[in-house]
Amino acid sequence: MQNFEFNSLNIVSLNVRGLRDLTKRKALFLFCKHTEADFIFLQETHSGESDCKFWKSQWGNSVYFDHGTNHSAGVMILLHKFRGDIIESVTSSEGRWLILIVNVDNACFLVCNIYGYNSHNSNKVFFSDLINKISELQNKYTNAQMILTGDFNETPDNLRDRFPPRVSQGSNTNGVISSLCSQLSVVDAWCFFNDNIRISLGAMVLIPLDLE
Repeated sequence: MQNFEFNSLNIVSLNVRGLRDLTKRKALFLFCKHTEADFIFLQETHSGESDCKFWKSQWGNSVYFDHGTNHSAGVMILLHKFRGDIIESVTSSEGRWLILIVNVDNACFLVCNIYGYNSHNSNKVFFSDLINKISELQNKYTNAQMILTGDFNETPDNLRDRFPPRVSQGSNTNGVISSLCSQLSVVDAWCFFNDNIRISLGAMVLIPLDLE
């Protein structure tokens, strides 16, 4: 693992269930501006290309978009107190994930905002494609540490992490998340630090196994 001096990287993640309403968007942006976050990750934004200029002006800082439709999907990353450099941005072009490669202090990070499908079968394909894209970027940015977060619409353990619990095919473990964690060598941060405490409904923060 690369040695580096690093203080903190603060990320707020919210499923906003649509930001087309002006009053709701203004209220949400005001809330976000009162946080200490470097980045705000938003899912289900329902943005379109024609919204970019006005929404950026409302936010008052840099905004990265991956558009969905006026009624579904869409992810955004708002820059707030971040003082590093954005090296590259990559999108799904379907409103499902948005990746930024960033440098802060002397560390490189791959940060990914994810909005999974409501269908488990669709997510099998979705996360497989996402793993391939992230692997490509890992080969390009070999020292980058990963932070994957958002609304996955999946959980690591279908019995522990859902209410009511969901068990399929006799196994509690979700193969989609297990495969993601195994192939990218990441772990769910909450489960790692808070073993046996119920969490999600699909919201996770995945960090590298060796990130200290």
